Amino acid sequence: MEARRFVKMIIASNLVLVAITVALSLTLGGHGSLMGASVGGLLGAANIFGIVWLGSKMMSANARRGLYAVLLALKFVVMITLVFFAITKLDMNVVWFVAGLTLSGLAVLGNVTYLALRGLELTL
Repeated sequence: MEARRFVKMIIASNLVLVAITVALSLTLGGHGSLMGASVGGLLGAANIFGIVWLGSKMMSANARRGLYAVLLALKFVVMITLVFFAITKLDMNVVWFVAGLTLSGLAVLGNVTYLALRGLELTL
């Protein structure tokens, strides 16, 4: 399987999981639950997208690897800052926030499992 297609599968499945979690939080909780699941899910999706985009730029043939390595480190700092801000300043349910944030990891794990069970290999 081509790596680009695999990344698109991860992002698509992550967004589907976020939509399901947001709907579930709206059904089971109030405004704080909805806010937590939405913010967590969007931050997780943005994190995956940032890692993939910066990583692909860093690995390209004519890349300035040092620049993209610094940008990847800055992305990490920005994500930690956004998570800290979200937890301390927003009126949201932190449990739903963490649930939304971990969906990106579940999307990666699910898609890697799919590749392994199907016996597929990634190609560039």
